[in-house]
Amino acid sequence: MSDAATAPASTAPVHIAATGVGKTYPAQDGEVVALRDVSFNVHAGEVHALVGENGAGKSTLMLHLNGILSGNGQVQIAGLAVNKPNLPLVRAKVGLVFQNPDESLNPRHDVATILAQPLGLYLGLSGDALRRRSIELLEQVRLGAHYLDRLPGQLSGGEKQRVAIARTLLKNPPILLLDEATSALDTHTEREIQSALKLVSKNRTTLVIAHRLSTIIDADEILVLDHGEIVERGRHAELVARGGAYAAMWNRQKEAAEVRERLEAVEGDPEEMRQAQGDTRRVSAAGEAAG
Repeated sequence: MSDAATAPASTAPVHIAATGVGKTYPAQDGEVVALRDVSFNVHAGEVHALVGENGAGKSTLMLHLNGILSGNGQVQIAGLAVNKPNLPLVRAKVGLVFQNPDESLNPRHDVATILAQPLGLYLGLSGDALRRRSIELLEQVRLGAHYLDRLPGQLSGGEKQRVAIARTLLKNPPILLLDEATSALDTHTEREIQSALKLVSKNRTTLVIAHRLSTIIDADEILVLDHGEIVERGRHAELVARGGAYAAMWNRQKEAAEVRERLEAVEGDPEEMRQAQGDTRRVSAAGEAAG
């Protein structure tokens, strides 16, 4: 059942509008409902987040918003209906970063080349000017000049995604759709991603699928999906205080983060490591049971 609470009214124009969005897939015994009557607005300059367990419908919704999938209901991006005739105009306004950027990063090209191609195409840069702009982009996503000569195979999942984000920023899109990487991260890298998200969403309308809730605690609105429906919506503190589905996810992830920090702190102490690893298995089992 959808939650009726809404975010405070904004006077900014609506950049992303979904009304009654639904999606079903055929199955042997009928239909599988991926999305059911999903409605929300994202105003210009806001950051909204989609969260939920695996299979909740987050990625399906993101693909629907970009016109890769179609179904019931209506979607508008920057006032344009997301339909086949409008797709070139819609996609010119949207930067889309997938959860796994491997397919979009040529494994034979280093980061400098990956950024140089669109920099030359969009801005006509070359030589020192191109290198300076490449470094600026990497710094925006909390990387740096020492990543320029690295191949995608030498990067972690989070680093690959940040390179993909940097390349997307070359397009300077007013709207960013981001499916956050799900790879296991240490505490430092998680904080780096949170910081990078703040930087790249500045002055942009951003909708992010968040797998680590700590990265979206400052979002203007969080939409909680469950079996294709929005079951809760609000800001982080409101949802935690409500004690519902979001709070349960937050508490599980918070406990797992505490155990992870403990593992990092006791590395090298065999006895402490054994105890912390036991806690890790217990938290993982609890998460699987709840999911």
